[in-house]
Amino acid sequence: MKLNPSLLRMRYILAVSLTREPGHETEALDNLERAAVEIPKARLLAADILTSIGRREDAVKQLEHYLRALPEQDADRHPVEERLAQLRQP
Repeated sequence: MKLNPSLLRMRYILAVSLTREPGHETEALDNLERAAVEIPKARLLAADILTSIGRREDAVKQLEHYLRALPEQDADRHPVEERLAQLRQP
């Protein structure tokens, strides 16, 4: 990764691995943000992490970003929209 930081799929895999151990949220989020350029679903995992550490507004932004990249008729849209609505509730 240091030799070729553009390996976005590897960044995604690294981020998934980092989520399995507490204390690596910042590094996982950094890698997910970079990977999301090529792997939009990285934003879903980022939203999970952000929610778990109490950063709901940032989680909302990740889900909104994901939905903008998703076609209107995509089957994955509805569950993400529901999740977004839940996060927006006070």
